[in-house]
Amino acid sequence: MTQTRIPLHATIAFVDLSRFEMNLARFLLLVTLYIICSQCLQTTTSRSFIVDYENNVFLKDGKPFRYISGSIHYFRVPRTYWYDRLLKMKAAGLNVVQT
Repeated sequence: MTQTRIPLHATIAFVDLSRFEMNLARFLLLVTLYIICSQCLQTTTSRSFIVDYENNVFLKDGKPFRYISGSIHYFRVPRTYWYDRLLKMKAAGLNVVQT
């Protein structure tokens, strides 16, 4: 068996070209997804939050919205527990947090 030796600089150039092509493909994919998503977001209805004083109700995107608030004193809770406490507040049904 005879082995063919490939010069080291040739293999490095091939690998670099392959990485370049992969990065280019990823970049083009991300740009395409960004364009598609930005157009989708523009075609949807705009979000709104209005206070209807006549009917004494909040309107979120045109629908009645019940404001359920809770309070947290973040300086009394260690930073490592913040995420846990916010998840518990959301699980309890709160949709607004006051600090």
